[in-house]
Amino acid sequence: MSKPKKVAILYAGAKHWGGVETYLEQLFVGVDPTKLDLTLVSIGEWELGERLVASGFKTQVIAGNWYNLTLVNKLAKYFKTDNYDLVTGQGLVANFYGRLSAHKAQLPNLITIHSDYKFDYQGFKAGLYHLTFKLFESYTAKYVVVSNFLKKEAMKLGVSDGKISVIYNGVKELSVEPKKRESTIIFGSLGRLHYKKGYQLLIQAVTMIRELDFEVHIWGEGDDRVQLENQIQQNKLESKIYLEGFTKDIPSALSKIDIYIQPSLEEGFGITVVEGMYAGKPVIVTPAGSLPELVTDGKTGLIANDVSPESIATAMKALIESPELCNKLALAGHIEAKKRFGVDTWIAEIERVYLETAR
Repeated sequence: MSKPKKVAILYAGAKHWGGVETYLEQLFVGVDPTKLDLTLVSIGEWELGERLVASGFKTQVIAGNWYNLTLVNKLAKYFKTDNYDLVTGQGLVANFYGRLSAHKAQLPNLITIHSDYKFDYQGFKAGLYHLTFKLFESYTAKYVVVSNFLKKEAMKLGVSDGKISVIYNGVKELSVEPKKRESTIIFGSLGRLHYKKGYQLLIQAVTMIRELDFEVHIWGEGDDRVQLENQIQQNKLESKIYLEGFTKDIPSALSKIDIYIQPSLEEGFGITVVEGMYAGKPVIVTPAGSLPELVTDGKTGLIANDVSPESIATAMKALIESPELCNKLALAGHIEAKKRFGVDTWIAEIERVYLETAR
């Protein structure tokens, strides 16, 4: 029996736990260790590495600053010394250093794209990312993108169709206590408090239908917390909208809500939307990024006409006023999530692409 391929998964960290961290944690748990020998190579110490170590997985911390190009030499030396077969990047900074260090170490490089860089970086940083991506594109043997939306964005940057594999995220089915619908309808959302998540639009939407009997609860942390708190106060919505903070207990959060809502301006995939569908909640999304790939409007959820507060408010009002529609969408959404976003299918596809790309 052949040895498993040694795969270095380069990770540069994040202030707040998000979709990339959930993705990687599930990847380590799910892959067959007889096929792939994974190590998280972390630039600095982060929560993800600590959690993986606690679960018995391999991690290697490489000290260094994101803006110090000596990291390229340090990483390349480590990859060669430890005899890796493949270097992958996860996240924009990790992708940059991964492709340069893999090239220097003469190893194949695979990049996973989780989001649209134009919404993660603005101004100079966005321009720098675009430039370096174009300059070093040839250093990457394969791209995994988590939606067809991101495939189109990658092709705009010059990546050929044949180098891209679209592999939807696998989402773990959650066990969620059912909630009895009461007079006050509870909308819920989980995500970073970042402008691309669209919570500023959701607050505006609430002002338009504030006379109806409902609340909105948002679980997450991020740099926009103070701005959102001020917007809630200025609109006198303290009894309507609650910022609950970050939670690791997603089933508990979902058990408290009637309807899941994701008012995003951009989504590379939308793990929490699928988790809401798995949990048997009717979902409302905007037509942003990959979200229309996850939800079929009027069948497995509602897609707002656009990303305006008016359209979001219209979709919210429709579900507040129709318990029958809520039940129909919840059932169909749950079936769709199980059919399309199973973890086993995702892991099998990832293993296939990694093995094909490794030396």
